[in-house]
Amino acid sequence: MVQHQLMVCLSSLFIISVIKILKILLFATTLYYLIKILYVLLIFKFLYIYSNNHK
Repeated sequence: MVQHQLMVCLSSLFIISVIKILKILLFATTLYYLIKILYVLLIFKFLYIYSNNHK
């Protein structure tokens, strides 16, 4: 009986940690893609300004 409760406790802890890791991964990938998009937009902006200045 005690072993069963321990297993339930461990499995719930495992599930909670997995969810936390998934949330962190999701946050990290979202942040990564946002930075990537901003970087690309900045490059396009600089290229646009550069091409306008050299006409």
